[in-house]
Formats: sequence, structure tokens, C-alpha cells
Amino acid sequence: MRRQSLSEVINKILDFNKARGWDPEPGDTAKSVVIEAAELLEHFQWDGSGESLGINPDKKDWQEIGYEVADVFWYLVTFCNKTGLSLSDCVARKLKKLEKSILRQSLMASTMTRSIVKENNYTELKSNTGLFVRIRAIVKMIPEGKVAAYGSIAIAAGIDDARKVGYALHGNQDPKIPCHRVVKKDGFIAKEYSLGGWKEQARRLKLENVPFKSENQVDIDACFWQPE
Repeated sequence: MRRQSLSEVINKILDFNKARGWDPEPGDTAKSVVIEAAELLEHFQWDGSGESLGINPDKKDWQEIGYEVADVFWYLVTFCNKTGLSLSDCVARKLKKLEKSILRQSLMASTMTRSIVKENNYTELKSNTGLFVRIRAIVKMIPEGKVAAYGSIAIAAGIDDARKVGYALHGNQDPKIPCHRVVKKDGFIAKEYSLGGWKEQARRLKLENVPFKSENQVDIDACFWQPE
């Protein structure tokens, strides 16, 4: 027996209703959806915690349960036909909304994870006074009109992770430490500059006559300072 498509089943329901002059109001049909759903649930009323989660042909009359499923679907089709809604379009729009919601939650979770990792790394740095002091002392030596790269500061401080330099500087509150003189190895300014964003860092560097290739990239070959 060929399995009928969803559109074929819907059309058969609508033809059946039309042939019998059955055209209930949306409110009555909506109530019927709930009633039939309750009758479906009744088959699982006194089940244990796990039994209702799977199909057990030995304990359930699945043909009768299938009839209840058909009744719920029947009334949904009738409701949509009366109100002008497309059942397939409704489902498609709902799926699209769910996909966007899941994507948004995933992005939020990713952002929160990065934030937690960053905070934990900074907390670790704060507890490691020697490392923090070394990084700060090296950055303090960068002369006006010059810039250094995160990587070169890391090497001078005896660490192999340039990101830790960024974490240390991000939490700096001492105005005597010229954090704005530290850039990426290609001369680009990091967007996460803590004292007003990258535009503020660029402004401070321009006041010190640091040459720029673009609005957010210094000419590092012309002003690079290498820690000894």
C-alpha cells in the first residue's frame, strides 16, 4: 500500500468535511483539538515514569491511540482551513523561529564562555604577582612615539602566550603604564582596548606622532620598539 503524502491526506479531510457540510467555527474546532489531545493522553494516564516514553505493543492498543492522533490532526486541518492558515507554512515558520532562537542561544553561550575564560585568566594573572609586575614593567619602558607587539612583550616577560599580556593590560588601572603603546604584530589595534576602545587608543598614539597606515593600523616598521 502506497503511503499517502501529507497534502493528499489534508485534501481528503477537506473533501470529507465538504461532502457532509461540516464547517464548524474556529473556536469549536480549537476546543476539539484540546479535547482529542486529552483523549490521547488518557491512554497514558497511570503509566510509570518511563513507560509512556516508548512504544510497547504488548501493553497499548496502538490502533486506538492512532485514531486519537488522527482526530487531533483532523481538527487542526479543519481549523486551519476555516481560518485561512496554511498548516505547512505555520510549521515552516515555527521551525525557522526555533532555528534562530537556538542559534541566538548558542551565540550567547559562546560569548558567556569566552567571558568566563577571560575573567578566569585575568584572575589567575592577578594571583601571579610576579608575572603581572614583569609585564607592567616592560610596557612602562616603551618610549613615546614607539609601539611594541603583544608577542614581543610576552617573550621578554618569559611566557609563551601573548594573550596573557592582553589580559594583564586589560585590567591595568595605573595611568603611568602606557598600555596604548602595545599593538598586534601586524600593527593593528586590538578592538578590546579597555580605556575607551580602539579609537581612544588610536587617538593617544596619534598625539605621540605614531605613524598610521589606516585608521586602526600603525606603521609598525617605522615605530617598532623591541624589549631587550
